[in-house]
Amino acid sequence: MTPWEKFKIDWKGKKVLIMGLGLQGRGIGDAKIFCEAGSQVAVTDLKNEVQLQSAVVQLKDFPVRFVLGKHDEEDFRSYDLVLRNPDVPESSHFLKIAANAGIQIKMDSSLFAKYCPFPVIGITGTRGKTTTTMMIYEVLKKLYKGNVCLGGNIQGKATLELLPGLQKGIAVLELSSWELQGWHDEKISPHISVFTNFYQDHLNRYASMSEYLKDKLAVAEYQNRKDWLIAGPEVKLTVKNIKSRLIRFSAADLPKNFKLQIPGEHNRANAAAALSVTRVLELKDNAVLKILSKFPGVPYRLETIAVIDGVEYINDTTSTTPAAGIEAIRAMTKPIVLIAGGSSKKLDLKPLAEEILDSYRKHRVKRVILLKGEGTDELMDYLEGAGSRLIDGVCDDFGAAVTKARNLAISGDTVLLSPGCASFSMFNNEFDRGDQFNQIVRKWQIK
Repeated sequence: MTPWEKFKIDWKGKKVLIMGLGLQGRGIGDAKIFCEAGSQVAVTDLKNEVQLQSAVVQLKDFPVRFVLGKHDEEDFRSYDLVLRNPDVPESSHFLKIAANAGIQIKMDSSLFAKYCPFPVIGITGTRGKTTTTMMIYEVLKKLYKGNVCLGGNIQGKATLELLPGLQKGIAVLELSSWELQGWHDEKISPHISVFTNFYQDHLNRYASMSEYLKDKLAVAEYQNRKDWLIAGPEVKLTVKNIKSRLIRFSAADLPKNFKLQIPGEHNRANAAAALSVTRVLELKDNAVLKILSKFPGVPYRLETIAVIDGVEYINDTTSTTPAAGIEAIRAMTKPIVLIAGGSSKKLDLKPLAEEILDSYRKHRVKRVILLKGEGTDELMDYLEGAGSRLIDGVCDDFGAAVTKARNLAISGDTVLLSPGCASFSMFNNEFDRGDQFNQIVRKWQIK
């Protein structure tokens, strides 16, 4: 029996509530796959139909019941399964209603892993998850003898949609801390786990860093002695019950003459993590490094959008933490006009401010344009000593901010969008922020 056949037997006729449709594709795919399995599917989301129009229209040919702009408590008492979107916090009142009613609550990537009969590679960490995941996937597609599938926290993908075509091989899954809550629930971990690094993040959702780390450690906590954990130097492993074989990696593992197409020491560390995985799979270093050297990068992560009048425009919108902003500044080799700031995640922004000030003194950051938000207010407190020489205003109009950056930059400069803050005060999400940046810059390119 194939995994898909087993899934259909288990869920045919069952009432499935998708909690969180979203706009990135995951909720859409989950709804489709349960419909195809013969489930009775409802989708509920606090966003209304107008906000979710682009997602709703993709389900018009599927027998889905929608509850939008609200949640109905009775749904959480009467369905067989609540499939929880990772953006829904564990503390949700509605999840508590479902739990008290004895309703199953699951998440898609861990549910996929329960049906997947072959090894899973799971990648987590505060930074570098997506890039490392895509590096591993690109190498395995070319060198691994067997089918390779990609899922988890990848934009536009629903992991359960992999089930119908699942063939013997290996699965590569990017796993956020919130997704890993589902792995804790199932008490499972991947066969090969990569923990890239661990920095401050998500303190708007976690009460402490130890709580955040607890979720991350689901990537390794349920491994056994035949499994592998590949961890970066920043990851302090204090959990005594990790039984897997541990490999440490760092950028220093790469040959000194090895060159990547994408900038930054952090990306060399990502490549080193990918190399460690391929060594576990007994692939040849030379072949692996050749593929990694041609890796073009991932959209929204230090992505060059255009060069106009000698000015390079770089989109690093997924820089939603101070650590990410610092990495981006350090990766640049040309003078920077920086677009930064935004919403607070209750993270300490002082290190980012210090990096900006140090780079200003070293003539690496020329000017900073700040986007309106609580995080920006904190950054301003740290940066105000530099005054008008560095800061070129706080903008509540993103188009005006990007245009201002263009007017300040001269040939040989870089306009860098790397906010170091979250996006939710001005944008739907960080990808909306990045898409708006791309649209503005590409219009200039066409002219």
